[in-house]
Amino acid sequence: ETGLDTIIMNYSEPATFQNVVNEVVAKHGRLDIFISSAGVHTENVDFWSMNPIEFDRVMDINLKGVFFACQSIGKYMRESKIRGSLLIISSSRGSEPAWSPYGISKWGLKGLVAGLGKMLIPYGINVNAIAPGSTATGLIGIKEGDSITSEENGMNRLVMPDEVATLAKLLVSDSGKMIDGEVVHIAAGRGTFDIR
Repeated sequence: ETGLDTIIMNYSEPATFQNVVNEVVAKHGRLDIFISSAGVHTENVDFWSMNPIEFDRVMDINLKGVFFACQSIGKYMRESKIRGSLLIISSSRGSEPAWSPYGISKWGLKGLVAGLGKMLIPYGINVNAIAPGSTATGLIGIKEGDSITSEENGMNRLVMPDEVATLAKLLVSDSGKMIDGEVVHIAAGRGTFDIR
């Protein structure tokens, strides 16, 4: 038992999203901050061996799932007149040349963030994304106590989860309300001036 209040939102099932929003609102009274941090990579395939099933699996979660999650929550915020925040955790890969569905999905998020930012700002809803470089998490096989040394960026280390969380907190706070439609890189230059 973690003590956390958990409601599952399965990004591969967009038809369930409105029920998830309704459940959150029923339990907590309102929903004014949404942080989308779902995402998957391809497994054991390259450009030449990619198949439509694997391509669709990644795109369905990383792009289509995010789109419909933001649609459901944005609709709720607009109709409830909540001046909220939508924040998407993307990747610095969304600013680098892409052949994989993962990279392509992150390029798609860049356009989605700008488009939703423009569309939702009249309702007081701001939309942004954070684009971390490789981050010291279990997703890339990093455990507590492992080295964070990396040659992937100019600081020669992985991004720490706390750094991403601190930026997220700013972007969904009142202090971040004037930042809108932006993809903010937290990657020591990777994806901005250093393309891998």
